[in-house]
Amino acid sequence: MKNFLTVLLFAVGLSCWQVAAKQIIAQRLNYRIMVSDHPTKVETFAASELAHFLKKIFTKPIVVNGQNAPVTFWVGRPDGDKTANYGKIPSFKQGFGIFRNGNSFLFTGYDAPGLDPVSTQRYCAGTCSAVYYFLTKYLQVNFYFPGEQGYQLQPDIPLLFAARQDIPQPSFEVRGISLRNREYSQRDSILFFRRNLGNMPYWAKHNLYYYFWNKWKKRFAKTHPEYFGLYKGKRSSGKYPYHLPCFSNPAVMQQIVSDITTAIKKNPSIRTVRIFADCPLQFCQCAKCRAMPERKYIGETKENGEMVYGIVKKIM
Repeated sequence: MKNFLTVLLFAVGLSCWQVAAKQIIAQRLNYRIMVSDHPTKVETFAASELAHFLKKIFTKPIVVNGQNAPVTFWVGRPDGDKTANYGKIPSFKQGFGIFRNGNSFLFTGYDAPGLDPVSTQRYCAGTCSAVYYFLTKYLQVNFYFPGEQGYQLQPDIPLLFAARQDIPQPSFEVRGISLRNREYSQRDSILFFRRNLGNMPYWAKHNLYYYFWNKWKKRFAKTHPEYFGLYKGKRSSGKYPYHLPCFSNPAVMQQIVSDITTAIKKNPSIRTVRIFADCPLQFCQCAKCRAMPERKYIGETKENGEMVYGIVKKIM
């Protein structure tokens, strides 16, 4: 019986050690990097990035606020009541923050569910942003361009972080970087975007782009010429910017709504619809369109803002 209890206690101790070991992403010098027992892909990646840069920066123990003592970095929200030591931590619906308790730091923020942060620029990875914000602001890491040759480090820099928390405002909730070249891989480009605090909520990039140029001419020139805008006394769908339909025609609005709802039914994953206009356009010159309330703001110019907003509201 005694031997059985000894084996049982050893097994329990081994099990606890294994759970604790799973939480430690890196441990060297005087610091360790921790995650929860069940970290998300964002938390795991953010922790690996922190480990990657701390290993490159520090050859000596980290000095925090003038003290050389053990340092813990928690990446993501810890399990249980471990967050209590860091004070009140908001439930982030956007943004991110860094929280400190002595020589223990917590990095957290809003992460889109199920996100792999280096597979796409879409969606928010707040925990990653918290880590990169810490690296750039407090350890003076500078990211210049994609890849492992694209940043500058300050070796063995002292860490000065006197505050209990740092929740930056604005949090760069929406920031986009577009690299159109073949010099860098897609992953390196996305990673550069994240390292520069890039976060793109689902609504910041469309899944469906609805526009009229060429498409409506091919569809309706023979069957519904009344759909087209009136330009120089004739209804037509010409070259840009004289290609818009007649938005005062109820059938036109019904057709737009029908097209968009049909597309969404075919692809339920569509969450953001962009409707046609991001540049000056010439709107229909018929009497009803010229009498639309929005036209009093734009007159006869090609400025499109008020008209677009008014039309989108009708579509919605």
